[in-house]
Amino acid sequence: MIKAIVGFRKKPNADIKPLLQRMMSYAGSFSGFSKVECIEMLPERSVVALVYEWKSLDDWKSWELSRVRKQLMESAEQLLVDKPHVTVYKEEPMPGWTYTALKQDRQLAGVA
Repeated sequence: MIKAIVGFRKKPNADIKPLLQRMMSYAGSFSGFSKVECIEMLPERSVVALVYEWKSLDDWKSWELSRVRKQLMESAEQLLVDKPHVTVYKEEPMPGWTYTALKQDRQLAGVA
């Protein structure tokens, strides 16, 4: 799996949500799309990000380079401080990982 995070620094009072909803809808029609989440930075809420999950890097690239995405990004320019920041990650399974915290570790962490 591939996770692509696209961060948008929006202008003060810019309503970017309708644009993000359109991007999420169009991305869902592309091959290899798994899911997308919208997250917002707290407390100032000046950065919004879309966290995509794709089956492969080629699937992500197909969306990233698509004409529809480019058109949507052009329409976003007036709402943003600068160009979106894109980072792409490959999911790394952690076989054999198990929860091993001892009671004292949980107490140190403030969890009873």
